[in-house]
Amino acid sequence: MQMIVIREPTPSLNVILRKFKHPQARKKEQIRWDWLVRAEWQKVPTVNCCEITVTRHSAQFLDWDNMGASLKFLMDALVHNGVIEDDNPSVVVRLHLEQRKSTRKLARTEIEIIPLVAAMEK
Repeated sequence: MQMIVIREPTPSLNVILRKFKHPQARKKEQIRWDWLVRAEWQKVPTVNCCEITVTRHSAQFLDWDNMGASLKFLMDALVHNGVIEDDNPSVVVRLHLEQRKSTRKLARTEIEIIPLVAAMEK
């Protein structure tokens, strides 16, 4: 099992649509998330079949569709940094989303990656 903790919550869909309208702004935010993941990830072999649990700690809960959309930068950063092979369903077999209330000071995103047996057989 791998655990990555990013010291901020993922941006909500509303924030993405409002703040990152321009393609350059989205690209800049993607690069920032790449660096956030790279800074917290301990180098281990790339996972090619896994289950991922993302727990978003923030002051407010998001709607579930908003929560799902908030993972765009994070999942792409996991792929760009070689944490997972790809973010499609053949690699990420199960994706669990959880939310926890916290203070703004303790807001964070926790990513738990569990390699599955199928990864060992390939």
